[in-house]
Amino acid sequence: MVKVSVLYPNTADCKFDMTYYLTKHMPMVQQKLGAACKSMAVEQGIAGGAPGAPATYVAMGHLYFDSTDAFQAAFGPHAQSILADIPNYTNTQPTIQISEVKM
Repeated sequence: MVKVSVLYPNTADCKFDMTYYLTKHMPMVQQKLGAACKSMAVEQGIAGGAPGAPATYVAMGHLYFDSTDAFQAAFGPHAQSILADIPNYTNTQPTIQISEVKM
């Protein structure tokens, strides 16, 4: 199993519309990726590790697939429309990481 994480840095001028992300963007992503996307999770950053420190990421989206190939096959045909929606909910540039789930 692989996890595709989309990490949105919490910068000083960051804007992030969580309502849009939850009600518009992620449902659209799920619809486009179809059954290849086994599950998804969304996290909202609330604090950093030290007391009073801001969260490193304002939000994180996680998508789970059987393999990297399954992700690429599902995402590739829809990449342009999925990525084009980003400015509708944030002004920050996300970082994407693909990880192998070990546990």
